[in-house]
Amino acid sequence: PELLPKLLSFCGSRKMNALSRVNKAWNDAIKNEAVWQVVCEDTHKWSNGDEIPSLWSQFYKQNPVVPIDYDTVDAAFNAVSSGPLIESIENNVLHAFREQRTSCRILLHPGPYFLRRPLVANVAGSAEVTIEIIIGSEGGCGMNDPEHGMIWQQNYHKQQPL
Repeated sequence: PELLPKLLSFCGSRKMNALSRVNKAWNDAIKNEAVWQVVCEDTHKWSNGDEIPSLWSQFYKQNPVVPIDYDTVDAAFNAVSSGPLIESIENNVLHAFREQRTSCRILLHPGPYFLRRPLVANVAGSAEVTIEIIIGSEGGCGMNDPEHGMIWQQNYHKQQPL
C-alpha cells in the first residue's frame, strides 16, 4: 500500500480516473484521501508549511500540473475554470474562453517550461490565476535553470530505440 501512492504520482489525474474504473480495489485505493495526500506531496503541489487542504483529492485537481495532469496550459485552464464557456467573434476571428470566478493555480513542470517568477492575473472579483514552475524539495538542482529545461525537453522528446 505504501508503494501505490508513489506510483500514482506519475499518473496524473486523468490516468488515475481511468485506473479507478479497473476494479473495486483500485477504486477504493484511489478514493483514499491518504493516497491523494502522498500524491500531492510527491508532485510538489503541496509542501510542509502550506495550508492543509480539507480534501486532498479536490486540492490535487484544483492545482493541475502541465504536462502530468494535462498536456497544455489551455487544457489545464479549461479543467479548473469556474465559469461558462464564452465565444465571441472579433475581426472575423473566433475567441473562446471561460470566465474565471475562483482562484486557481496551474503548475508547470520545469523541463519544457521556464518562468523566473510566478505569473499572477487578477480575474473576476478577488479571484487570481497563478501560473508557476514546480520547485521541488531538491532545491536548486537545475530546477530554476533554463538550460536544465532545454536538456529535459530534448530527452523527453527523444525517440527511444526499438
